[in-house]
This record gives sequence, structure tokens and C-alpha cells, in this order.
Amino acid sequence: MPQLDLGVIAAIIGAIFLGSYVAFVKISKLNPNQFLFLQLVFAAVATLAITFYIKEPFNYSLRDMAYPAAAGIFFAIALSLVFFSIKTIGIGKSGAIYIGLQLVVATLTGFIFFNELSPLSYIQKIETVIGIILVLAGVILISIAKL
Repeated sequence: MPQLDLGVIAAIIGAIFLGSYVAFVKISKLNPNQFLFLQLVFAAVATLAITFYIKEPFNYSLRDMAYPAAAGIFFAIALSLVFFSIKTIGIGKSGAIYIGLQLVVATLTGFIFFNELSPLSYIQKIETVIGIILVLAGVILISIAKL
């Protein structure tokens, strides 16, 4: 039996946390923007505590901050839209749509911009493309379903 990679375990745990934390959005009395603001504040404090715990130094230049700043803006916009979606169409439908499309976008980003498809065999490439098509089909079916 092959040994499970720690990266895979971390991805699974992260997916469970990301998939379940949206329930707090649904049960919260706050509007999505208020929830997003408070969530980001608490996430920043928790991340800062973790960073200090693992003793990573903060010696970054202003230029090093460009990518995290852009990613933070994308993240805030994305979560605002996701929270709005959860409040209007529910967790089940919204989660399936945004997580499915997030999976496709992340996969294609890795393939297109970081050449992560090249080490795969021809069969693995075909399997990957079929997987992406199946995820997209699932997203379409869930989005038109009467949940």
C-alpha cells in the first residue's frame, strides 16, 4: 500500500474545513459583508498566531506584498459573492457550484501557467480531461436542479 503524502492529507483536511465553514454563513444573523469582514479579521489574527508559533520571520519587502495583496482582493470579492449566493440559493447548491468551478479553475491554472500536466502520461492526461468534464457536467446539473 503506498504511503499517503502529507500534502494530500493537508488538502483533505483543508477541504473539509472550507466545505463546512460556510454553514456558519447560513446560520449567522449578519449580512454577508459583515460576516466576511469579521471572518477575515479573525482569520488574520489566527494566521498571525500560527505564523508566530512556527517562528517564520516577517522580513518581506513591499514588492513581495503584491501577490498576497492581489490574492486578498480576489479572495474578498470571491467570498462576498459566495456568501451572497449561500444566502440566496442555499449551501447545497451554492457550494456545489463554487467548489466544482473552483476545482476546475485551480486545475487549469496549474496546467496552463505552471505546466503541471507535462509529467503525466498520455492516459493520465486523458483521465484528467475526463475528470474536468465530469466536474463541469456535475456543476451544470446541480445549477439547474430544483434543490
